[in-house]
Amino acid sequence: MVTGQIQTKFIENASLETEGDIIVEGAILNSTIDTLGSIILNGQNGNLVSSKIRTNEGISVVSLGSSAELDVTVELGFHFKNDRSFQEISRKIQMGEKEMEKILPKIQQIKHMVQRFRGNIPEDKKIAFKVVFEDYNKKLKILNMLKFKQDSLKSSRFNSGAVRLAVQKGAYPGAVIHYRRQIEKIIKFQSSFMMVFEPGQEKAVMVALQTK
Repeated sequence: MVTGQIQTKFIENASLETEGDIIVEGAILNSTIDTLGSIILNGQNGNLVSSKIRTNEGISVVSLGSSAELDVTVELGFHFKNDRSFQEISRKIQMGEKEMEKILPKIQQIKHMVQRFRGNIPEDKKIAFKVVFEDYNKKLKILNMLKFKQDSLKSSRFNSGAVRLAVQKGAYPGAVIHYRRQIEKIIKFQSSFMMVFEPGQEKAVMVALQTK
């Protein structure tokens, strides 16, 4: 994990995670990148080819894909760290709910026994019942805390503002653009364009990009 900005001439056959922007003079090839910042390919050969990219901010490239039509996927407005925490908490909740399912029959059994004893519960059973209830309440408290964290992380997996994709030359077949539930598959060459993605929109529109 790189905490700051990355500035380099090119990236090839790499797997990167960074909290800052990535600025590349040349191309990104055969790489997997997660960043909480933006990706800017600002050189003449600023092509994004055969890679999987996820950014929390925007992306600016010369070309998206290549004439060889190799797969390239970009996802914008995605907070990979919060999503990772969300997935981990979701797994813990599943495990916690399975544990609760095991305890619940014991709780029901104890309630029936308490009714049968009509309040005159032997001391040894009182202690045993107390242990089961304390365990149940402890696990329930933890589970509710995890669900609260899960709920707060659910929306923070995505950027709450607008994010922009700018493609100066064009996008080739094989390129796929993701934003939340939006998926744009490039099936024929699209010359220079820009897309602005915002929360709540049905579909971002491709707008012609004025290049110098």
